[in-house]
Amino acid sequence: MANLSNNLDVIGLIQITHKQRYPDIINTIYDVAINNYKDNLPEIEKLQAGIVRSSGRKKSIKNRIEELEKLIQASQNEETTADLNREISELKKELDEILKRENGEKKIICIKNHILIRNGIKKYDYLLEKGFREDVLEELDIFYLGENVTKDYQTNSMRYRICFPIYAADGELAGIQARSIIDDNSNRSEFLKEDCLFKTYWEAVKKISLYERYSDARLYPEPTLQDRHNAQMWKKINKKILNSCGFNKSEHLYLLNKYVEKNHREVTRVVIVEGLKDAVKLYSYNLNSTAVVSSMGCSLSDEQIELLKKYFPDAEIILGYDQDYSGVEGNIKAYYKLTDAGFNKISFIQYPNGTKDFGDFTGDKDTRAHIVDVLKNRKPYNIYVMNMIKSELLLDRQLLFNSKKFIPQV
Repeated sequence: MANLSNNLDVIGLIQITHKQRYPDIINTIYDVAINNYKDNLPEIEKLQAGIVRSSGRKKSIKNRIEELEKLIQASQNEETTADLNREISELKKELDEILKRENGEKKIICIKNHILIRNGIKKYDYLLEKGFREDVLEELDIFYLGENVTKDYQTNSMRYRICFPIYAADGELAGIQARSIIDDNSNRSEFLKEDCLFKTYWEAVKKISLYERYSDARLYPEPTLQDRHNAQMWKKINKKILNSCGFNKSEHLYLLNKYVEKNHREVTRVVIVEGLKDAVKLYSYNLNSTAVVSSMGCSLSDEQIELLKKYFPDAEIILGYDQDYSGVEGNIKAYYKLTDAGFNKISFIQYPNGTKDFGDFTGDKDTRAHIVDVLKNRKPYNIYVMNMIKSELLLDRQLLFNSKKFIPQV
């Protein structure tokens, strides 16, 4: 068997196989298509996370450059100024390199995302049963990845999921979030164990479990690196929500682009919800002068707050994370960050008893009136906090004592 290069192209493959017997050709192609892919898997995984990892470094570089520029303005010493300018020059070079690498990665990631979209179908049974409108789902480019196995690795890992394309404020496709149509964790796991691709991952989990439990290589062979990779893949595909490669959700607000496309200056209220389904449900009612965005989780990032400041600087911010422990805590932490950022009109959604979020609203003819009532009855900070304490949904009291914004009433 020929010694293969990790970067072997089609011409090279032909050159080393044209004199081989058919079985040897098959083995050679397997080595190129499978083994080389496995060897390069760490690099592939690194690519998928590259943009996410460099975000913090970009921010620290920009902050440091601002500090240095202020020091230069205040400095009277030419030698000191020269040193500071040299540091700025080096930092700008590093930033340029990061941006250059990211632009290359973005092109690849963009191709991967469009492959996902092309493999999707307009099938909405899961969402229609929950009261969503088909015309809105189509408007937002939402699609479904079914059971079909394709040639695309990422598509295969996201099968049986409703997919939500996430667009940046300028309308550029930033990423895709895929939500399993099987809500219950145990049911999802049992279903995936029988899938033609995913059961290989499950077998690896069982193999590793037996080896670690009994530590006897005579009875249970030691897991290979491929077994451990497959076990990691099992953990991944079992999650309710998956993000497409390279997507950093903290840099975007879902549906923000819809209001930028129209006229964001007409927006007087912004409702921030936790999940994408919540945002879609609320968006479908086209509420007057009200923007609806999702932070894709119950944590509002600094980058998302910057987007709010840029597009809705004078709007009232209405925090509507889920009415559960993590959602209530997320609401309060978001309130602290928003007030520190200069927002002074902030209120909270208190959902009716038995309702956790807007996704629970049925979608019947009275739903819009119900949603409007909930929005009208939004609460100011102190009342919301007291109500959440009474309902025992706010367990971390230290969160309040660490803030000067609330004085508990004893």
